[in-house]
Amino acid sequence: MKKIIFLIPVYNDWESLIKLLNEINSIINDIKKFEFDCIIVNDASNITQPNISKPSNIKSLKLLNMKKNK
Repeated sequence: MKKIIFLIPVYNDWESLIKLLNEINSIINDIKKFEFDCIIVNDASNITQPNISKPSNIKSLKLLNMKKNK
């Protein structure tokens, strides 16, 4: 099975990320020949990130938190 990985950068716009993940989930619902993973990169957001649940059609969801340069 082939794998597709979504790489999504986020900076302070968690609401849009949740909408995007839901949209991706609905679009890939009928695609059976691929496995989907998602990596979210938090580009040092300065607001509190919400709890993000893994969409049903995405096999794994990883969140990478980048640190601010000081």
